[in-house]
Amino acid sequence: TSSPVLAFPDLQQPFLLDCDASAHSVGAVLSQQIDGEERVVAYFSKTLSPQQKNYCATRRELLAAVLSIEHFHEYLYGTEFTLRTDHASLVWLTSFKRPEGQLARWLEKIQTYSFKIVHRPGKNHGNADGLSRRPCENQCAFCDCKENQFAREVNFICKQEI
Repeated sequence: TSSPVLAFPDLQQPFLLDCDASAHSVGAVLSQQIDGEERVVAYFSKTLSPQQKNYCATRRELLAAVLSIEHFHEYLYGTEFTLRTDHASLVWLTSFKRPEGQLARWLEKIQTYSFKIVHRPGKNHGNADGLSRRPCENQCAFCDCKENQFAREVNFICKQEI
């Protein structure tokens, strides 16, 4: 038999949060090292609004981090975690001396969390990358049907594991 897709979190161990953004959506994977293996605890993805789709790549990547941290608040608040991104500029973005506007508001939202940002090359960042991308740019009925079928299968498996 194979191991379950999702692992139960160990609140005594640090979390890994992998975030990514595309032109259409953001995605994240929350995981932990369990018994020497990186195991997924939870997934997150969200479609961007028309306004957010106009953001530059760096702003979308920061938005992915902010939304992911907020989404996994119950897991991450009060613990140290590592945020991994394939966008190198995020590593230094949080060290801005005087951020303004939207950037300042986003950085203020996440400053209460204890984390370090680590750059992870894109070729090693496939887990979150896949969640931020739609398999078909045409948004065709076939892909919609397959996505719905996949969601039903995952939900069924998760219910069986509980």
